[in-house]
Amino acid sequence: MKLWFVIMKGTIFKRADRTWVWLALLLLGLASFDSARAQIQVAFQLNKKAYMTHEAVAGQLSITNRSGQDLVLQGRNGAPWLDFQVTDTRGNLISPYQNRAPLGPVMIRSGDTFKKQVFVNRRYPMGQKGTYRVRVNVYFPPSNRYFRTRIQTMVVTSGREFWSEVVGVPPGFEGAGKFRKYEVLRFDFNRQKEIYFRLSKADSGRVITTYSLGKLLMVSDPMMGVDANNRLHILHMGAPQSYAHTIIDVAGKAAPQEFYFAKGENRPKLVRVGGGQLVVEGGIPEAMQDDVYEKNEFHKLSELPPGMPVN
Repeated sequence: MKLWFVIMKGTIFKRADRTWVWLALLLLGLASFDSARAQIQVAFQLNKKAYMTHEAVAGQLSITNRSGQDLVLQGRNGAPWLDFQVTDTRGNLISPYQNRAPLGPVMIRSGDTFKKQVFVNRRYPMGQKGTYRVRVNVYFPPSNRYFRTRIQTMVVTSGREFWSEVVGVPPGFEGAGKFRKYEVLRFDFNRQKEIYFRLSKADSGRVITTYSLGKLLMVSDPMMGVDANNRLHILHMGAPQSYAHTIIDVAGKAAPQEFYFAKGENRPKLVRVGGGQLVVEGGIPEAMQDDVYEKNEFHKLSELPPGMPVN
């Protein structure tokens, strides 16, 4: 049987010995890798699995410092300490937007966890329909390396337009005198429906913002209209017998939603009143719903029938 030899730094090893050397180096590297991973724990979770086109793709980043000392996360030689790896439907890497300011240095105390909501498509173009895969890379200065999170898979798809209207921007808002386009869209994914709002510039079509207004039940069609102040009003059914009224201004800012409940034939509806204003008529406002419930479900002792025990 022939013996194979290798000369390493002036020392002769048999082939079997060389195998043990490589195995030892591999185990040493893995031990070093595990030690580094134990010093920092990085996780990223997208807020959901499906997004409307032009909607903010957001997720929760979590970094836990297990190094035993305070840690400052910052990039190397001007590079960002937080980066993403994004691939499209075909598995091709997507290049980031240029000239986007990186996230500044962050200090994490020993044992603490840093949490931040991050928006992937603020740095990477993801406006096309399709399946995307996202991974977060965090630079760890003590070991001079990046740590990667697990891959998150998500879908970007378009919605179906319910209604749209172009309005002028009144004084007091950015872009006064110009025009904006309101859109109300229906979004379907995995048998669930949501109602969406989109605001864009009427001249260029550039989308300013897109976001969900909540779940949508199509038992009753949503009602939309623009009031005398060019604010958009939307009344839609989000749950059985429950309706949400949303008011959005020309900057895309929505006021807190108001909720109404239907009772029998008494259902809320959006109506126009004097001066071109829009109001909700009918239904039971949420503030009154509790009173109605209490009146129906609870009674005073004096209302008990004669002879009824009180305990």
